[in-house]
Amino acid sequence: MMKPDDPVVWNPYLGQVRWIKPRRKLAISGSYRYCMGYDNKNNHKILRFLDHDDGTAEHDIYDFKSDSWRVLDLTSDWIILDYREGLSLKGNTYFVAREREVEYRESLICFDFTSERFRHCLDLESNYRNGDTVILSAVREEQLAVLFSRVDTNTIEIRITTKIEANEVSWRNFLKVDVEPSMLRGMFSGFPSYRSSFLVDEKKKVALIYDNVFTSAYMIAENNYSNIVARGRTTCWPPVVCSYVPSSVQIQKGPVHARGKRKLRDF
Repeated sequence: MMKPDDPVVWNPYLGQVRWIKPRRKLAISGSYRYCMGYDNKNNHKILRFLDHDDGTAEHDIYDFKSDSWRVLDLTSDWIILDYREGLSLKGNTYFVAREREVEYRESLICFDFTSERFRHCLDLESNYRNGDTVILSAVREEQLAVLFSRVDTNTIEIRITTKIEANEVSWRNFLKVDVEPSMLRGMFSGFPSYRSSFLVDEKKKVALIYDNVFTSAYMIAENNYSNIVARGRTTCWPPVVCSYVPSSVQIQKGPVHARGKRKLRDF
């Protein structure tokens, strides 16, 4: 029987849903994080991981083709804080992570689903101070966009990658805007927050930033243009806005087991 915390894979374009049975129950000390990608042979996999308070971490990986979980023996130099959302692009998943040995130093890292290892992509030390906001987004499922918001200024800066590989990233400046002070919402809940998300239009050179703390949408553009374009309210968990490109890739099914029944339920 599947449980509410069990992961589910969904392809909205094809209407396919697949529930995945976890290898073991959730740890008492926290909730597992999940991300999905594929290796250089287009085999799709799911990474499940959890950073414990004592500095240890556990990592499992699920292989769709073999319909099985494996434990990964990984020693990571970074901590991915629980509010940091990963972003999957070109088969790998990218995170903004904090280095274990250096307080407040953050890096852009990647989980490579081919080598099944975390890789360092870019040091964000020159761009990060305690209280700054760094958010990731995808551009046409081809490039990575990074938004920086300074804690001591009203400046928002967005960069877009010119090259992105599992262990190498380079980028260019896309947009830099001094936001109107009236758009900021207080010392402890400023705009944008670490739970914000954003989309960019390269041709029009504009960005739409959605802040799920205040459930409002903001548009920024060249010449320091900034404006609130939508306000809303939510009475439950705040929504997350992200780009979506329809995919015709079938959700891989594991091998058929005894009596022709699958080990997992496919819909």
